[in-house]
Amino acid sequence: MPQFTKMAIIKSFYNLLSRKNFEKITVKDIVEECGVNRKTFYYYFTDIYDLVEQIFRLEIEAFSVEISKSASVEDKIIGVFELAEKNKKAVMHLHLSSDGELEKYLKKIMLDLLSDGVKHFAKEKEVSEDDATLVCGSMVLIFMGFFRHWVEEGMQSEYREVIRRICRMLNGTMELMLENLKNTDKN
Repeated sequence: MPQFTKMAIIKSFYNLLSRKNFEKITVKDIVEECGVNRKTFYYYFTDIYDLVEQIFRLEIEAFSVEISKSASVEDKIIGVFELAEKNKKAVMHLHLSSDGELEKYLKKIMLDLLSDGVKHFAKEKEVSEDDATLVCGSMVLIFMGFFRHWVEEGMQSEYREVIRRICRMLNGTMELMLENLKNTDKN
């Protein structure tokens, strides 16, 4: 079956998500919106959760291609927020109605974006990959906390300046955390 059919189903889901909460959307709603039958839906997706997962994967891939590996942490995190802002209605509905799926995927995006930089510094500091993962995860949790707050407040506030300030506040922290872990291992 043509790929445009899959994309039409995804577009129909987005259209529904802009009008309904996630938990109220059914496969029947999607196929009626799209003008395909249930069998066609199930050819591409096992269920609605699989549809959401594939949408996130597509968004992640597109975003990863868009953002440069050499972009700053600040630019990468702002890019994640811009991606969420671009899909504001879907993000709001998913945040309110799904079981943490949205945050799980955004966390994955942020971990992927930040891990290269952390691993680079970890190698320089001769710190284990486990410790690098711990540091990266800690940094991501800071931004995820702000993301959760931003979404809970209706995505109304200007996030760019807050992210810039968080990045300035954290400047040098990653290197210090890695150095501290290295020193802890020596003791």
